[in-house]
Amino acid sequence: MTNTLIDRLSEFVNENLPLMVNMGVSVESYDSKELVIQAPLSLNHNDKGTGFGGSLYCLCVMDAIGLAFMKCFEHGIDPDLVVGRAEIEYKAPVNSENIQARSVSPDDKQWDEFFRDYEEFGKAAISLESHIHENGNVAVTFRGRFAIIGER
Repeated sequence: MTNTLIDRLSEFVNENLPLMVNMGVSVESYDSKELVIQAPLSLNHNDKGTGFGGSLYCLCVMDAIGLAFMKCFEHGIDPDLVVGRAEIEYKAPVNSENIQARSVSPDDKQWDEFFRDYEEFGKAAISLESHIHENGNVAVTFRGRFAIIGER
């Protein structure tokens, strides 16, 4: 089932988000608790040869909203999701050949509330985080609030 979910997310990205395609974004793994996506540094570097801040931001946003997509897919929902709030902190340069963003799912209680609100009100929001590591340390921290406003 996980590969089917990954295929659904990849298909959505390829059909609807040309920036992600141009960045070379791909899904590395998903296990219901964590989504990892990646993009090559060769397509996402700045003049210093490190990860371009705009690319790192986009990768983190896609990773976090991708986690929301996957959780919705697991619940039989083809969601219409939007970013409601976003902030990012750049802590260190990113030099990895394959830049990986990683979102860890919040606890089940938060997802239960998210899906309950959606069933009751037709919309819901959840806060998610994504991180990029470099040499075992957090180099980028993204925090965002994502809302489901319906189904596609």
